[in-house]
Amino acid sequence: MLRKLFVLFLLLLTVQAAQAVEAKDEPELTAYPLNTIPKAGQVNELQVVVVNTAKPENVYGGDLERQLIQNATLTAYDLEIWLESDVFDVKSDKVYLQSLPPSASVKLSFLVSVPADYRGEGLVKLKVNYERVESVDVEWDGNNYTAKYDYAEESETIEIKVEVLEEAKPELRVFLLTPEVYAGEFSRLSFIVANTGLSEVRSVVLKAEGFEDAVPAQHYIPALQPSQSQQISFSVKGGNGSFSIKAEYSYIDAGKLIEAEESFQFEVQVKKLEADVFVITENPRLSRGEGVVEFSVMNAHLSPITNLRLSFEAPEEFEIKRSEIAIGTLSAGGIVKFSVPYSLDDDAKAGEKEWDVKVSYQLQAERVERVEESRKIQLYLENDPYFVVISKPVVYHGENVVTFQLLNAGGKAEDVHFKLIPSPGIRVKMPEAFAEVVEAGKAFNISFSVDVDEDVIAGNEYRLSLSWKAENGAGREVSGVAYGYVVVTERAWYERYLVPLIAAIAVIALAVLRLKIKR
Repeated sequence: MLRKLFVLFLLLLTVQAAQAVEAKDEPELTAYPLNTIPKAGQVNELQVVVVNTAKPENVYGGDLERQLIQNATLTAYDLEIWLESDVFDVKSDKVYLQSLPPSASVKLSFLVSVPADYRGEGLVKLKVNYERVESVDVEWDGNNYTAKYDYAEESETIEIKVEVLEEAKPELRVFLLTPEVYAGEFSRLSFIVANTGLSEVRSVVLKAEGFEDAVPAQHYIPALQPSQSQQISFSVKGGNGSFSIKAEYSYIDAGKLIEAEESFQFEVQVKKLEADVFVITENPRLSRGEGVVEFSVMNAHLSPITNLRLSFEAPEEFEIKRSEIAIGTLSAGGIVKFSVPYSLDDDAKAGEKEWDVKVSYQLQAERVERVEESRKIQLYLENDPYFVVISKPVVYHGENVVTFQLLNAGGKAEDVHFKLIPSPGIRVKMPEAFAEVVEAGKAFNISFSVDVDEDVIAGNEYRLSLSWKAENGAGREVSGVAYGYVVVTERAWYERYLVPLIAAIAVIALAVLRLKIKR
């Protein structure tokens, strides 16, 4: 096995290391002659077209190795091509090609000497040696990425029949290059139209029959000289896999214009493709309060789409804050990610939730098609604990012990830690509280020590953040933030002076008591 090294300088900041990826697809080489009627007693030029008919069967995607092998696995490299025959004398040497990508073809010429007394059919063999990518591995040395390709050696033998005749007539041949179509989609079928005879063929008209729709309706070729070929293609839709190419043409024979008609029968494999626009939920787990659902949308059609829009609707317990998503154009196989923010009621019940999404776009196939569809998105709200502040305590300027009443609107919580976040003008002296177990639906109190500045305006409500962390019923750690409000109120006049008055009375009483003792 030959191992070659290609160094790739990649402008990427971060790529995770991955193991070598093995190729699943391979090149598929075939060949056909352009002229199969050499003349006896002469050195004839035999023209052969070598075609790589391979197409991807597997979508690798993902890491760097997979992307590299996706581009290289179907290509044949370092081709060595030559002709052999037991009955004819091949004069040409070997032909060397650097590579032959998928769907590519190359026309080669070989000089073949035919004995003067030879008549009838003869066999020549086209020999092809080549290499294909077997696996690829990418390594990072701290500065550059190095892609290492493993190659496997392959060989093919393609038999070509020829017939030695004296009669000079055209022979029209049609060769299919793409052996499969997709059900319900426009698929492109490519053909090679060749004149393998000994005279010119004129005014060739070709039509594809056996499909619901074919674009264009027909192809026209003004003329094909002997050994000349031309590639054509039809975009077709429908059919059961059996079809024909009808050819009408003319040629000159003994000074007369001869009109002819032929039909070439073909079979193709009809594959079912789940061609659609898929909306995929990346994080189907919901949470009460505010959250975000991440989505991916993928175009699985064989053609690009434009004017792609998505519209989301949800039950009343949700508030979707971005219900319309305009994506625009998405190429065939393209994927776009986006997010939809939402808020969910505090008293929402755990379990499955369902959103509706409407998808509309224009399919840019051979004929533009407007598509509008509705989908269901399945989401899930776990029975995690979720705390809501249900009281609004009163505080005064100066030091206070503030008590919040909380409700566990979710599932059972254990080992619950609360922390009161300071707010401008309200300092927290004892910020943490703890509850060992809080059952689902239970209300409870927690207290904190706070100091309210004198410049905080009385009569207003102020929001405080109460972060919490706990374990749910399955032992998994969850966290969140509850928001509570306090009302700052000034103390009554007698409350402001009561403590100093009591202190003054106490001092006076103590002084009087000391005087009595001295007497």
